[in-house]
Amino acid sequence: MKDKVVMVTGASEGIGKALTKLLVSNGAKVAAIGRRQSALDALKEELGEAVLPLSVDVSDHNQTEHAVAVILEKWGRIDALVNNAGVGRYAPVHELSYEDWNLQININLNGTFHCCKAVLPHMLERSENTDDPIAGQILNMCSEVGYFGVATRGGYCASKFGIRGLTECLRLEAQPKRIRVMHLSPGMVMTNFAGRPKETKAGFLKPETIAWQIYTMLTAPDDALPASETVLSMATFNVNQDYQKIGKK
Repeated sequence: MKDKVVMVTGASEGIGKALTKLLVSNGAKVAAIGRRQSALDALKEELGEAVLPLSVDVSDHNQTEHAVAVILEKWGRIDALVNNAGVGRYAPVHELSYEDWNLQININLNGTFHCCKAVLPHMLERSENTDDPIAGQILNMCSEVGYFGVATRGGYCASKFGIRGLTECLRLEAQPKRIRVMHLSPGMVMTNFAGRPKETKAGFLKPETIAWQIYTMLTAPDDALPASETVLSMATFNVNQDYQKIGKK
């Protein structure tokens, strides 16, 4: 990832913050997207000029389009987009408020669409003007519950099912243009998510583990183009141990 430009949403904390640190430590430049400017500024202060902190509400397509324009003006390219921003509001469907339903759909699903739509023209143009085997990469964060329903998570599951469907369609459209489209579907992660503090989530996947998995997907060989779906499940294998074994750079 040396000298690559990566746009990471949800970079203020959790997975996005861990991924930003990992990318920068491996020579990448990161446009850190989030809603809390102070947290993003602190990340830049910690990591230096390789971080471009941008306060963006991904549910607003005007803001995502502006962010992409700012990134291109500063660095001239976007090699990869990681759609990581997400929220969870859990309640039985008959008790789920319209506000919480719309919040999850607007940030999780619409936000993913907005960012994809904003970066794709640039990546498609690069595809037409370069012989690089990969003209761009898009990685959308899905979830294990993008495959099955869970009681009290109707809005969240709906948004993640939608992300998976969007990713599948985009893959068919973009892959012939040498744009690699992927989705990662983790199990439960040790972050402050859905109103539950991370301290209560002992044994969950670590955000650094998810960041490591994203990094391996972004740096996969060119011929890994079709192998673009990964599920991280605590019930399947202990990826935390794998991460500790391999170690961080």
